[in-house]
Amino acid sequence: MFESRFKRQFYQSFGAFFLTQDTSIHHSTRLVPSLVSGESFEVQNGYYYYPMRQGGSVYIGRAAKHEDAAGETYLACLGHDYLSYRLYEVETPNGKCVFPHDECLGRYRVTDLDVYCVGQTWWFHCGSHLDAEIVLSMPLSETDRDAFCFLMSDVEHVLLVQQGHRFFAVPYVSIRDVEGVCSRMPSQRSWAKNIWVNPLNQAMVEPWLFDGDPLFEAASKKERMKFIQSAKNGYYFVNVCGRMFWVEASLVLSVLPYQVPQTIIQFTDAGAECVDFLVHDGHCVDRILSGATFGEELAVSSAKAAFTLILEWQNESILVSCSSCDWHDNVPDYDVAFDGISSLLPTSEEGGRDFLSSALSSEMLINKKNYLSFVAGVWPSFSLA
Repeated sequence: MFESRFKRQFYQSFGAFFLTQDTSIHHSTRLVPSLVSGESFEVQNGYYYYPMRQGGSVYIGRAAKHEDAAGETYLACLGHDYLSYRLYEVETPNGKCVFPHDECLGRYRVTDLDVYCVGQTWWFHCGSHLDAEIVLSMPLSETDRDAFCFLMSDVEHVLLVQQGHRFFAVPYVSIRDVEGVCSRMPSQRSWAKNIWVNPLNQAMVEPWLFDGDPLFEAASKKERMKFIQSAKNGYYFVNVCGRMFWVEASLVLSVLPYQVPQTIIQFTDAGAECVDFLVHDGHCVDRILSGATFGEELAVSSAKAAFTLILEWQNESILVSCSSCDWHDNVPDYDVAFDGISSLLPTSEEGGRDFLSSALSSEMLINKKNYLSFVAGVWPSFSLA
């Protein structure tokens, strides 16, 4: 009864967002959040429209019908999706990953008559003029697995998955049904489309299958919002591998006993890269400030992490692993480096490390005024745009 009322109050069909209904609107009956209820969108000739769930939020996606037109993009963010869904948990030689039922078209047995090759890419034809690229190597792997690529001779069964307006045939060793709720990722990430949480509070990764293709245009970025959080006064004084930080308490979403992040490996054209992330209370955080952030050669303290702080402001979250955490009602009167951080932090990765290295003896202040600049300095890929 609660779920039924929740859907009626906060969800509506995807097609209700459009002034007219035609075949260009895909999945028009699918329930999506109604955060922007009352706003209508006009259907333009030459485009398809579809709902897309990314980072826990649902967007109105638009794709050109012809390849020579502009690529896929998002028109609006409809809000976070809080419902639970049935998922396919796919076991591959690289580990496990999940895909929601509503974005899968079924499981198929593969025969020689169903596959063909275009260049270096294999395709699966499953009738009705539908062709899907066969994913022979997964972009993500569990840390205890080596990189693995299927040979076409070994592909016997595939799961047909739709991401955006593209179709993929995912080979698998085994498959089962699970239930999951989508965690909230504050901004786009190239390493995962969504992070789901099962009833046992275990994180399940839904990977992008685009194999290095660029993500959707910058227009897909969500508007930065100042989330309403419970009023917190004072400052936390934390020790991160010998570096001391004063953190404005209103930035702190949670203070927890030390949590061990989960690690996966992302495969890109540049090689393999480890990605650490943690899911807590529906939030997925993958920017982690710890001793490893500064590099082993800069370590000045061997104290083990005892606390985990989750900081969030204007759609950007970071996780702070620290050996001590004390609350104070005010920052001491002496000068604290970091108040003018936006002018101090360089834009390059090496420059960011050099700055952090030179500030070893300083006590740094992180507040709402410099939080985004701090994130951009430590993680240069972050954009203030």
